[in-house]
Amino acid sequence: MPKANTCPDCGPKSTGHFFRKTSIFFEWLFLPVLRPFEFLGEKFVSVFGLKNHDLLVNLLLIIRILKEAKIDEEDNLRMRLAAEEAERRGIVMRKLKFFSRSTVLCVAYFKERRLIFEQLPRPQGYYESLKWLDNKAVIREKFLKLGMPVAAGGRAFTLKKALRIFKTIGAPVIIKPHIGSRSAHTTIHINTVTELISAFRKAKQLSPWVVVEKELSGFVHRITFIGGKLFACLRREQPHVVGDGVSSIRELIFKENKNPKRDNTYFYQLPMDEKAEEEIRYHGFTWSSIPQDGQVVLLNQKAVGYLGSGLTDLTDVIHPANVEMFEKIDKLLATPLHGIDFMTTDISKPWQTIENCGVIECNSLPFLEMHHNPLVGQPRDAIGALWDIAFLK
Repeated sequence: MPKANTCPDCGPKSTGHFFRKTSIFFEWLFLPVLRPFEFLGEKFVSVFGLKNHDLLVNLLLIIRILKEAKIDEEDNLRMRLAAEEAERRGIVMRKLKFFSRSTVLCVAYFKERRLIFEQLPRPQGYYESLKWLDNKAVIREKFLKLGMPVAAGGRAFTLKKALRIFKTIGAPVIIKPHIGSRSAHTTIHINTVTELISAFRKAKQLSPWVVVEKELSGFVHRITFIGGKLFACLRREQPHVVGDGVSSIRELIFKENKNPKRDNTYFYQLPMDEKAEEEIRYHGFTWSSIPQDGQVVLLNQKAVGYLGSGLTDLTDVIHPANVEMFEKIDKLLATPLHGIDFMTTDISKPWQTIENCGVIECNSLPFLEMHHNPLVGQPRDAIGALWDIAFLK
């Protein structure tokens, strides 16, 4: 569960609001100044191979500002899995410490080659899309031009603009920071101006710009591409139960919480708290309601681990029309590692036949560890697949 001193809108992985918001603002402020020099980065890569700033890292290692250290239990699951998969392939992986403090920067050695990376071993190279891939507003505009399904809406810097978007697209809407993950400072089920104002202020704590979009239906599906190929698809499920036509919602929660995987280490117990009660009431239920057989009842709109969310592997049932759409996105992004978040009620049906579906965002550093341990379905070695291409260039 999240610590008491963490932000309830960020979850257990809180980021300093001021630092996050300020860094985004200054990046926007100086980007026009730096843009004329961007071609130099591409030229440097093509001529010198961009050994991930080897000279700088070497210098910092020599003067002992950076030190190599083994990956251990204090590091996140993603880095620990990466180290395990590296060892299986004869690759030596170490984290880099800044003085005595651990960082998410890592170094790997394989056959006299070295790769420096942040948490996951993205192959060396210059990837244009990394400048905008995580920006929800930019992604939305690019996908619109390609005729891909996205939620109606737009980006707003001022409350006046957010209200104008809200009045144009109609309720219900969702508001979120224009850059971010884990549903941090995201508000759903916004139906009134009062709710919108509160949600706008919450999102502005994390980003100067906020995205106001029509609320889509279904579950978020994470589609992961590795090396230009669709590697896996996970349905990221908000905390929920599925009716059997006999049991009440309360009884269904008790049954699901007996699942041995829900031991509060990776998958957490389904909640019966105030937020869960608000959610079921929003959909017209009480704890004593008996859902129909197969009916899904959501307990929260956020697919976040500690809230009781689940993961189901659906790689083998994606409809070919959806695969075609995802491959078009992969071609646009042109990077060897990224995740696509697509919201739909049924990934096995073509997106053209599903109402209120759409791509909601992309991620340059996707949570590959999710594929290794789904709640339901086949585990897939995503991090191992990334290592298999890490040293190809």
